[in-house]
Amino acid sequence: MLKRKTRKISLAVVMVALLTVLQFPVNGQEFFLDIANHEYEEDINRMYEESYVEGVGHRQYKPDLLLTNAQAIQLAVNVFDMNLDSFNFVKEPLATDYFLEADNDAWYAPAFIIAGANTVKVERTLVPSEPVTRQNFYHIFNLVEDSGMNPQDNLTRGQAANIIVKSLDYLKSEGYISEMSKSFEASLDAEAAPDAIEFIFDIHNQTESDQVITFSSSQTFDFNVYNSDGEQVYNWASVRSFLMMIQEVSIEKEAYVRYVTPWDYTDASGEKLPVGTYKVVFTSQFMFEEEQVEVSDEVIIDIQ
Repeated sequence: MLKRKTRKISLAVVMVALLTVLQFPVNGQEFFLDIANHEYEEDINRMYEESYVEGVGHRQYKPDLLLTNAQAIQLAVNVFDMNLDSFNFVKEPLATDYFLEADNDAWYAPAFIIAGANTVKVERTLVPSEPVTRQNFYHIFNLVEDSGMNPQDNLTRGQAANIIVKSLDYLKSEGYISEMSKSFEASLDAEAAPDAIEFIFDIHNQTESDQVITFSSSQTFDFNVYNSDGEQVYNWASVRSFLMMIQEVSIEKEAYVRYVTPWDYTDASGEKLPVGTYKVVFTSQFMFEEEQVEVSDEVIIDIQ
């Protein structure tokens, strides 16, 4: 997935850097347990595979619940890959600087700050817990509104996933999707044992010639672990040090470079994580032809 810094929200411009090869659930497993045979099951799975949605916890998505304003803004931040990298603040920003009814200690506060700084098109007076209207949802994502719909209607979580996926598909069909995002693809496999697991992370060269990718340090990948509530419980890089260096890696035509690393199911403090189901997301960021590229893949694991 290509990443770009931007201060303006434009679906046709920003999303070209966001669509990677969509994948099906790992080993045929569905992460969400409450969407089987739902009309938007495929759309929700695609949103999950792209790491745009995490659900509401306990492997539930609740597709028929109304999407709240807070959830819509978090979704926009995820889909557009918004951040604060290009901003310099003279004081620590607060969610209430941009949205008057926000709670600065709420789970959505970071997303509200990011969205506000990036001038997302939405009223400053919106109430985070209220259902988002179709009009506001379309404004947040810079979509052309459907004239046959009531702009004050609310959207379910499933309908929102469907709208985003259709928009991505349209951009792809019209040729707005950057070919750079297709040059490399990641794949992740895992070999589990009772006391540890070994991850096999490959970066595939999808092009028709040999290529060289460049890392800005000795770090070539990272991975995060999330529990069934969508909470990050471990970050691999946070307990390691890396050398500042330029590292070039050659990948032959239609070949791949492989990274193998073990993990003993412990968190940053060295304590083993509780029994349960976890999502492990591997990512790698590198430069290719003066563009920053990010590739990722994930697996679902069970800790016994």
